[in-house]
Amino acid sequence: MELGNRCGPPASKHVRDQIWELRANSREGQLRLYYFFGPAHLQITVLHAVVKKRRKADPRDIDTAIRRRARIWSEQVKPNVYDLGN
Repeated sequence: MELGNRCGPPASKHVRDQIWELRANSREGQLRLYYFFGPAHLQITVLHAVVKKRRKADPRDIDTAIRRRARIWSEQVKPNVYDLGN
């Protein structure tokens, strides 16, 4: 969170349509968190998470994140908000 969108590859990168991907390793494979900045100021919203088993990301996972982001922006869904303090 400290670096915001300045956290660059290989840990994080812009995917498309204001969706970012955060990468982490786990025992099961590579974890991918798809997120965007918002809807509130200084807020990061995680939209979708997967354990990636193949070399390339599945475009359906990115499409899922884009659909979920659209639902949040249209206010059909309110994200769960956790205040982690300062």
